[in-house]
Amino acid sequence: MKTGNLDGYAKGWSALDAALILANVSETYTLTDRGRKYSRKELPAYVADLKRNGKKMDLSHIAVSGSDVWCRWQVGHKVGAGLITLGKNGPNGPIEAEQIFNT
Repeated sequence: MKTGNLDGYAKGWSALDAALILANVSETYTLTDRGRKYSRKELPAYVADLKRNGKKMDLSHIAVSGSDVWCRWQVGHKVGAGLITLGKNGPNGPIEAEQIFNT
């Protein structure tokens, strides 16, 4: 049973699995970190770089408000938050974008 793109997206980040993340985002998805935008094509390298801090991402403090989802995350000693933008189909449709805030 498919549980929705938001669930798959979260599982992808938890496992630091770029393929699973990409399977749950739109064709125009972007990830913004410290002002730099990463395209779908650049995401695998971004995730590989993040893996240098740890093998998995712990997600917590998840809050959904309309088309926005906030979460806290941690990979090793690297801690941050994410603002995820859902598409027109909400949590069951492709994720449109994410803005990362981190230390």
